[in-house]
Amino acid sequence: MFETKAYGIINSDPRFWTANRIIYLEVCLPHININPYIDAFRLSVIQNEIAASKEIKHTKRKADGYIHDVLNWLNEMGLSDAALPAIPIKKPRKSMLTRKEIEFVHSGAVVKLRKFFWDTWLASSINAGIDQEILFPFAVAFSASCEAGFGKPIIYSMLSELKPTDLMSNFSFRTRIHPDDKSDKYSILYLPTTTQFILTSFLLKKPKWQQEKYLFLTDSNSSSKKERRKKALKLLKDMYKGFIEGFKKEHPVVSVPETWEQFGNVAPLITVLNREIGLEPYIATVQSGYALPVAHPRELACALTTDENNTSGNRRINWNGIETFKAKKSLSSVAVKELPVESIDDNDWCGKSKLVIKVLCKKVKSTVKEHQQIAADGVTAKVTQLINEAKAEADKITGNPKSALHLALNWIESKATGSNPIAASTFHDYLYRVFYNGLLNDPDSANLDEWEPEDHELLLEDILSRDSIKSEKTRKSITTPYLQAYKYANDHGYFSDVNLKYIKQEWGGGTPRNEIIGLKDFDSFIKIVMEKNDPSHFMHMLAVVCLLAYYGCMRSGEISRLTLKDLDISQDFLWIDILKGKSASARRRVPYHLLAPEYAQKIISDYYAYRRTQFRDDALLKGIALFGPEKNRNRFTRSALADQAIRLLQSFFGKSFALHSLRHSGCSFLLLRMYSARYPAMTDSLVVRDHEIFSPEYRSRAAYLFSGKSVDEIPNYCGSSLIRLSKLMGHLGQQTTFRTYIHTFHAIQAHAMTRVSDVFGDEELNGKTIGTLLPKRKSGTTRAGKYKDKTINALLDVTYEGIRQSKSLRKLFEGMVLSTKP
Repeated sequence: MFETKAYGIINSDPRFWTANRIIYLEVCLPHININPYIDAFRLSVIQNEIAASKEIKHTKRKADGYIHDVLNWLNEMGLSDAALPAIPIKKPRKSMLTRKEIEFVHSGAVVKLRKFFWDTWLASSINAGIDQEILFPFAVAFSASCEAGFGKPIIYSMLSELKPTDLMSNFSFRTRIHPDDKSDKYSILYLPTTTQFILTSFLLKKPKWQQEKYLFLTDSNSSSKKERRKKALKLLKDMYKGFIEGFKKEHPVVSVPETWEQFGNVAPLITVLNREIGLEPYIATVQSGYALPVAHPRELACALTTDENNTSGNRRINWNGIETFKAKKSLSSVAVKELPVESIDDNDWCGKSKLVIKVLCKKVKSTVKEHQQIAADGVTAKVTQLINEAKAEADKITGNPKSALHLALNWIESKATGSNPIAASTFHDYLYRVFYNGLLNDPDSANLDEWEPEDHELLLEDILSRDSIKSEKTRKSITTPYLQAYKYANDHGYFSDVNLKYIKQEWGGGTPRNEIIGLKDFDSFIKIVMEKNDPSHFMHMLAVVCLLAYYGCMRSGEISRLTLKDLDISQDFLWIDILKGKSASARRRVPYHLLAPEYAQKIISDYYAYRRTQFRDDALLKGIALFGPEKNRNRFTRSALADQAIRLLQSFFGKSFALHSLRHSGCSFLLLRMYSARYPAMTDSLVVRDHEIFSPEYRSRAAYLFSGKSVDEIPNYCGSSLIRLSKLMGHLGQQTTFRTYIHTFHAIQAHAMTRVSDVFGDEELNGKTIGTLLPKRKSGTTRAGKYKDKTINALLDVTYEGIRQSKSLRKLFEGMVLSTKP
């Protein structure tokens, strides 16, 4: 009777009833069969029964969560009337908007501060003879904070580190992705016309600014970075104090931010709260601090916008490279089956595996003296035996030899018994630094074969970014064993294409795969591959792999594990089910027909049809790999399939590209599609505006994809677009998507600053302010009608035109394209 009832419940909603929930159902059902009413006392009986169970080893919080899920489902189905365990409220997600009432009040006051800044303070301060090396840095910081929406960390870096060589067209500028990053990667930020106007006026008053090392604070060019940041902060504090004193004389009753720090917290909010601008919170969040998204290298990569056409270089593409590509005749393959790791309780994996490491280190410590070499007489054999015992425990936890625990034990065995054996203290330190406090903290480390190179790099970056790790010596003590462990893993086939050497000790530094492949370049690459005469369809298969990675933004492990059943193809759509992935968030359904152009869908459909004809009509599709040997159900391994695709890519695009580069490129263009579906006019600024995926038809598809509504444009009230983008990527949240995979942020940020300029730049200035900001233009001539249009945008246009017409000024601003038009 009990089994029949449980079977019926499970079959009624098989997606809900996971293995863990079924276990808890088996505990709860006997109590409900006695009496469906479960009060607080009977609930505590169920909780105690579960706590005493030897088979269920969840924490109390996790157990209460499963009890809550099971009883809540039974209550909704009318099978019980049960009290539910209290579930702790999760920490609320960080919001761009403040939750403090006083900061909302202050954000309203910033509007009045802006008006006072432009109407009164700027002109009076310049005429009062305040040192322009102090005044203009504050003016730029004030404008960038409340008009561009830049956060305090970005402002401090601008004033202390911005160099003349960092300036680009329309005073956009390169900036490091993190203050401690020492690589050649950079991010690009644009300024609104209001800030451009102040900066241009400042530079026109400095005829030798191009010769200075830094743009601001030139009297301390030789100071260290830390000293310059301190000086910038002191300058802003002192100038803001005087600014507020002047404001209070005119508006004594207005509540305002009293310090620069308070102002910097609330000023960026006004571009978000302004109805005419409505700056997207995710743009404001990115601009609020570090780390910034890594921009594609403009001097090497394809141009994204028409603005970049003037400064971008051209990638050297080997158009005949594919002719020299020789495919490997046979690739390693495995049977299509469930991964052993999936039978592991993910919630217990970290604890169980770390316990194995802890016990092993304790036993070794009792066997070997702290500083004694393990190679000492009689010691090596004992340590080897202890490691073998730990391996046996690891096999009990998971049969997957590609787990982080197996890697830890095999690597430390090689260190302990190799030609240069380590001491017992080093044995402990290495295991704890790399695994106990590193890899084994991630539940997904139960199967490293599913990890992408990016996952390993992000993990080390997160560890090095911890607040507790401050000294260079500590960072080095962590990176050294990490590099050794990863070299061993690379050499012994745990993974490939993982390069941690680019990670600096001072800062993790984002991703090295920031050079994106342009849409037209990629399409040409696929066309050449498909034109190659290949009766075996091997090249056809590699083209499909690349298309899934580029337009589908799929990981190599997800691609290699696809079966024929995972593709749902018809004339109108192509759905791809990713049922197995690196983590729970990786499991998703990809609407490929909304993401890729028609030609890509046809290539995949044709390959699917070819693969399907190799098997009987009544064959079980779930057991047939999409990518596998001819007439064989097995699948090619992830590494074997990826290696061939990487070789093919590199023959065309160069050695710097990997298969994962396609996922970066696809995600970067997907962000542009999302943004242009909200602001169609932005498409006009793109070099690839005539590509199929930016056509009106595909804009409607993108609007549906990112809003869930059949509309031509994403509605302005839709706030879930970025969440949908992260879900399409298989990410848990937006942080990973932006800091790692987005290399086109500067394109949408430039458009956002254009929207800011359309509002703030359309404000008129009085004659006194114009006369003090524009060189050789006195306020009297302005009032006489010298400038009919006194808006900031019009005045900046006049200023830029004057620079273009002056030979000396053209030389001063050489290399910069100046225009208020996007």
